[in-house]
This record gives sequence, C-alpha cells and structure tokens, in this order.
Amino acid sequence: MYLCLGISNLPDGVISWIQMDMADGDSCADDLVDSGLAINQLGQSGEDMLRIEHGGESQVYFRTMVNGEKGGRYVDLYNDGVAYESKVGYTCLSQRVRMQILKDGWLLQNGMVDEVVWVFTESSFSGTVGATQSVFDLLSQYGIHYVVHLG
Repeated sequence: MYLCLGISNLPDGVISWIQMDMADGDSCADDLVDSGLAINQLGQSGEDMLRIEHGGESQVYFRTMVNGEKGGRYVDLYNDGVAYESKVGYTCLSQRVRMQILKDGWLLQNGMVDEVVWVFTESSFSGTVGATQSVFDLLSQYGIHYVVHLG
C-alpha cells in the first residue's frame, strides 16, 4: 500500500507517518483532523504551492550528521541553493519537527545549502496556520527563515 502512495523509509514497526507523529507526543489538532486523509494528501497543497512559486526539485535528499549520528533529510523543495520545508496547518515542536530543524541547521552550518526557508500555510481542513513559539524560536536559533501565509 505504501509503495502505491509513494511512502517509503518508515521506521520498523511504524504503520503510518501519522502514527509516528502521534507517538512522539505531538498532539496538534491537524493530526487529528487530517488523520482520515490518504497519507500522500497530507501537506501536498503546501508543497504544490512551493513548487509553483519557486520551481525546483521535490523531495531532495541530503546526508546529515546531527548529535554524532549519521542520518538524512528530505527537503520538500530544493532550488538554487535554497531548501524549503512546507508545513500545512498548525505545527507543534514534536520530536520529528525538532529533528527536522536540527538537520536543516546542520545543512546550513556545513554549507550543504545556502538558505533554509520554512513556509507555513493554512490548512483547508482545520483553518489553522503557523506554529508554536518554540518552533519559531528554534528556527531562528538555527538561522532558518520562515514565512507564514495567512488566508
């Protein structure tokens, strides 16, 4: 089923990205509202908007090294040295989001990308947009720019 939806690299024992997100303590309303959607539809509108606005290549993979651990980071869109991350709805500082920020900071610090921009867009399902202050603070701490599209 996941191959048909284009989903790969889920950790062993994880049934879905929603399950993984909920398991790490993230209780954002969008997870509950959007949980009935097909996995490939989650966040797709934000990624589509990025692609229209900026062009570039979707789901580009970078190798990373965070806290002494080798890993990797798929960015939603990459174009001309800029890595974009799309977040649709309201974003909480879950373990997964924290790790994305740490990896994006590593990409910047190690010259893998010239800039990282997180773009927050409104969820058409819940009407929410943005993130907790802790998300914005951590993004700023690592030199990551962010834009919130209202409406």
